[in-house]
Amino acid sequence: MRALVSTLLLLFALPLPAAGVELIVPDLPQPGTVAADVAEAALSEFKAAFSGGRWAEAEAAAREAYGAGAGAAALEGLAAVSLRQGRVPRAHRLYAAIVADPKAPEDVARRARTQVEAFERQTGRLVLRGAAPDAVVSVDGDALGAANGPVVHAWPGRHRVGVGDFTVSVQFSAGKDTQVVVPEAPKSPAAP
Repeated sequence: MRALVSTLLLLFALPLPAAGVELIVPDLPQPGTVAADVAEAALSEFKAAFSGGRWAEAEAAAREAYGAGAGAAALEGLAAVSLRQGRVPRAHRLYAAIVADPKAPEDVARRARTQVEAFERQTGRLVLRGAAPDAVVSVDGDALGAANGPVVHAWPGRHRVGVGDFTVSVQFSAGKDTQVVVPEAPKSPAAP
């Protein structure tokens, strides 16, 4: 049953509350679609799995909690799992979504701000030039959202950056910008 649910949920994307852009988080359900007691149970399931280092289970439970309306608490769980999995750009965007959410509880927003500030000091920032605003950006194969979305950060080191159909390997350095110039797509010859 979970496999079926996961497959069906691949169609959803997480809206960023303040920015009005979408953050692609595969198979994340839309918030508030299930009863609150389901959200609470899923958060408890998340905590147990996370404490036990069972990342896939923790991620599934956090997604379920988000779909049940757990909001920022579930996003914080997804961000923590992403960080443990080494998916820093995804974790950064999830924490940034919490910071931008006016409904996020203050304690959750404060922890998310702390994480975002740490990312900004310890990671490199991707600066895109020439990308179509709606082109999907990915880092190391992890789709993160539209090129005009929030800033992308990655741990120092070499990473594969994709923008639409364009892919390049770039070096990120802590506290520095890494510029990627996206070539213009070739234009089709005009029909006679």
